[in-house]
Amino acid sequence: MEDTFILHCEDNEFILEPPLRFETNSCLCISQQYCGKQVTANGRTRKDVEVKFELRNRSATLSSSSSSIVVHAVLGTVCLLRGYYLAVVTKSKLVESISVENNGRLAEYRKIIAADFLPIPFCCDAQAQSSKGATSMETVKEERNDNQFNLNANELKLEQLYLNLLQHVVSTKSLFYAHNYDLTNSLQRAIENRNNINTSSVNNNVSN
Repeated sequence: MEDTFILHCEDNEFILEPPLRFETNSCLCISQQYCGKQVTANGRTRKDVEVKFELRNRSATLSSSSSSIVVHAVLGTVCLLRGYYLAVVTKSKLVESISVENNGRLAEYRKIIAADFLPIPFCCDAQAQSSKGATSMETVKEERNDNQFNLNANELKLEQLYLNLLQHVVSTKSLFYAHNYDLTNSLQRAIENRNNINTSSVNNNVSN
């Protein structure tokens, strides 16, 4: 059975819930915030941003008003003109299941069919921003909105062009992933590693 994640979309952060089989009450909170640096692009200087990852208790994090989507995998983050996007797999296809682990769990090789690039929300934590010049929650909100919407017409076209190029790469359907196996290993190496683990376990049992 495929592992899927639930991505909750709050106003000021994403909240990623792990698959149920992990049996954990923790979730990963993802947001972006100003880092106090300046960056120059296309002749313009702006405040630089960074992505913030934080593990928190699920029950203390989720709100009843958040929307949510199912994602098959998280590819990572990409930084464009407006800031960071979270790249997520929204549709995948099972290619093969191979036993490569000592515990009998199958490694699932999956092909990426569709993906999305979601703009990561800006953190509205006034306390976290106070050291960077923000004096109130309203100031933080104003700075966040300025960063999101202060692109000129040419920059908006470039932003859309970059997103289209990223979608084109995904649309080739030549990208693969596995949650529980390193795809850079060949099948021969995977089987050798499994056999080495089995041999080591037998030797330990005999010596004990």
